[in-house]
Amino acid sequence: MGGRFHIAIDREHKKYGSVFRVSPNELSFASVDSWKAIYGHPMAGKPTLIKSDFYELYGSGFRSLCVGSERDPRRHGQMRKSLSSAFSTKALSEQEHIVDGIVNDFVERIGKLGGEGTAGLNLTKWFEMVSFDILGSMAFGESFHCLENGKPHFWSELILDHLYFITLADNLHRFPIVPTLARILFPSTMVVKNKNSQYSRDLVARLVKSIS
Repeated sequence: MGGRFHIAIDREHKKYGSVFRVSPNELSFASVDSWKAIYGHPMAGKPTLIKSDFYELYGSGFRSLCVGSERDPRRHGQMRKSLSSAFSTKALSEQEHIVDGIVNDFVERIGKLGGEGTAGLNLTKWFEMVSFDILGSMAFGESFHCLENGKPHFWSELILDHLYFITLADNLHRFPIVPTLARILFPSTMVVKNKNSQYSRDLVARLVKSIS
């Protein structure tokens, strides 16, 4: 819970080898073969590994799961297929000018604000902001103007809060009673989740309306 879970896992792998039991219903793997088996493309004749229930937390609050959180291999495949044309070499090349423009703005902004004689910059935040402006422009047809305003968009803050809560919940699930208590003691997690999903739906609805 102190943010050092990955260090503890690495230490146990060094002690027990490439696979060990983390909790009664969880194993940790650390090998090239296991990486391919877990995260690689499905192979004919071999069962497809089902994503853990962490991904239900990841996509919670949405009426339908996204491609990143869909656990059913068949439905996930259908989603990937429907999105594949958007990630073709031709499609990405056509979007290159968008990325170039935003990256140029990013370089210009940090050059002015982080130059000699300044107090310095929190580059983590600025990389989040440039990524979010690119995301907005490419996915929704409109920038979130984070670089222009010099501060994160409220939705990016919501997403980070959502990721924090689901990571916390994922770690707490190893203690069966704790997630139940957390839902009672921290109802704000539901508020964050619902705000996040609602804003996503609003953006998509606005984009669909603009092109219909």
